[in-house]
Amino acid sequence: MSVFDSIGFAAKPTVSHGVARKITESHIAVFGSPYLVVDDVLPADLIEQINLNWPDPSQFDPETPGIEIAHIFRHDYPQYAPFWKSFNEDVFPWICAGVCSALSPYLTVLFGENFYEDIEFGAPMSLMQANAEYVGHPLHTHFYHNPDWIFTILFYVDPDDTRSNGTNLHYLHGADVGPGIPTNYPAPASDWTIDTAMRTFEWVDGTVVDDPQEVPYTCNRLFTFLDGPLAFHSVTPPAEPWDAGQSRRRILRCHMKVDTRRVFDRYKTLTDAKISAKDFHRIMGPPLEQRATDPFLREGPVRDFFAERTNQYSDIIANPDAGEKLAPEVLHRMIKKILP
Repeated sequence: MSVFDSIGFAAKPTVSHGVARKITESHIAVFGSPYLVVDDVLPADLIEQINLNWPDPSQFDPETPGIEIAHIFRHDYPQYAPFWKSFNEDVFPWICAGVCSALSPYLTVLFGENFYEDIEFGAPMSLMQANAEYVGHPLHTHFYHNPDWIFTILFYVDPDDTRSNGTNLHYLHGADVGPGIPTNYPAPASDWTIDTAMRTFEWVDGTVVDDPQEVPYTCNRLFTFLDGPLAFHSVTPPAEPWDAGQSRRRILRCHMKVDTRRVFDRYKTLTDAKISAKDFHRIMGPPLEQRATDPFLREGPVRDFFAERTNQYSDIIANPDAGEKLAPEVLHRMIKKILP
């Protein structure tokens, strides 16, 4: 029995395909980075089933302080309600395909016209929830640890949650920047922009103006953003004490990526020194003292890497029509094949 049978839908392909079409036809805005917000993504009955079949707290593992996670791998289906197998295979690939299609004008330029041939899940569909220890999430990007991630999906699903904060996007700029599109990727990219991108967990100092904008937590809202070297985001600490019924912060999350070799192999022409995923994470990630272990690699090929990436992001964000829009049907076929 599929998830659609259980709630009275007879035409699951029509419903899922409509979800993808609604997403891909939605407006892409820019605040710091390109992002997409789509409301009323799924039928109300399906949102109800997501919450009725939400796993028991014992099935979640800690991820960061106050955040618990349950990864829905196919080999783990027997651990969860039958609903999740059907949702993961009948619905979620169409959601991912819709997002991938919406962002494809950017992705075809940043990662190649045939990027979808090497698309992968950075992690499976993951169920997230907050507990009493949750204190928000500080300003960060994903690029410093995973430059092969291409976008992040956060799908808010709890109709009873009236207290949780949404996710903030951040527009970082110098004090002398005048009116214009609030993008972290001005074209052409300046040394200031590249240096800012490279300051892992030290992005905001006395020379940086940080303007945040929240995408509020609203049930049945899909929020996704283009990952990249300046895709800054955070969650504001909750203003009220955690409540088991009103601040659970239930989210379906997904990180999509391309094969790591597609990201790192293309930069071998920048320098004789090789850039590997391991080296990149070692010099860019905390503890900060590790960054000095190989200053040549950091100031040479890694800075060239940031400069090339930042300039490509700047160019396509300034001229989004330069990329190719791909149909969600094509992307769905690829995504369905690679479900982890």
